[in-house]
Amino acid sequence: MKPLLLLIQVPPPLHGQSLANMGFIELLERNKINYIVRRTNSKLNGFLNILSRAFVLLFNILYVVFRRHSYSNVYISLGANSGKWESTIYTVVASKLGKKVYVHHHTFSHIKSAQKAIHVINKYIARKGVHIFNCNDMSTQFCSTYNFPVNRCTYLSNLSIVNSRNFSNDTNAFQAKEQVVFGHLSNLTFEKGLKIVIETFKECYKSGLADKLIIAGPCKGERESKYLNEQININENIIYLGSVFDDKKEAFYKSISIFLFPSRYHNETQGIVNIEALSFGKLCFAFKQCCIEKTIGDAGLTLDRTSNFTLELANYIRSNRKFINSISSYEKAISQYNKLRIDAKKSEINFISLLK
Repeated sequence: MKPLLLLIQVPPPLHGQSLANMGFIELLERNKINYIVRRTNSKLNGFLNILSRAFVLLFNILYVVFRRHSYSNVYISLGANSGKWESTIYTVVASKLGKKVYVHHHTFSHIKSAQKAIHVINKYIARKGVHIFNCNDMSTQFCSTYNFPVNRCTYLSNLSIVNSRNFSNDTNAFQAKEQVVFGHLSNLTFEKGLKIVIETFKECYKSGLADKLIIAGPCKGERESKYLNEQININENIIYLGSVFDDKKEAFYKSISIFLFPSRYHNETQGIVNIEALSFGKLCFAFKQCCIEKTIGDAGLTLDRTSNFTLELANYIRSNRKFINSISSYEKAISQYNKLRIDAKKSEINFISLLK
């Protein structure tokens, strides 16, 4: 069988979508699906990024057209923001060549509110193509927004395409803690909850409800960097680790009591970090959006985006102080993670069957 052509964003830069795309390649490899990768993103910044992406788009289109006999069908990791139009062009060209196109959605804004680029994509893949989402709720909402056939949609959990721990409810891995330690890992921006996390910790610390806050992840924004440095300098109980990977990431999750993810980012879907935190037995606290509520389940708390996150979390801790660092909370988080693993395996089997 000819290989599947992947038109995807790959690192650098490293972010949620490029990480998921690398995980998708691993999924194909363990299911013995042959593939060809064509990078759709640029490694550059600013104006050079725009120029580079234009050349990447042109060369990829030439590849899709003139090498059409070297691959079977086309998988597209749908770009965010202006990247949607690039993905739209790829979809139109591949569909015109008679290829089946798989469009994988990693962002949410176009699912909540209809966008023209997606209408164009739908026109070309309604009969021969598949939309892929991070969860069934995301798929259902998309079909409702665009009046799109349900049988042309499927979902593939992020748990199938990120490095997931092969982990069961092993209470021997539980580590008791006396302190309540908040944790936050993300691309550190105000929109993704940086300020809410720090202000929540400060209020909880004053009230004796929290002892320490550990923050990890890249912080590239000028305003965010200035704010984070100011807060670190005035409060020794706020610790910033920078970007963490592999062993350092594992050490981060093991060192915290609960994980905070109050993101209001308009493209948030499932939050890979929520899945990671659950896999280490950590309760998660986040705003509801897309797949997040079902991902966390009862292993923490999900709030409406208009809620007072600080107040709600403080009230939860007051009512559940002994539960926070207990083996019971650990078991609840691991139980939720194992439910997600079962669902992810089902979604993977279903998706792979569509490729074969």
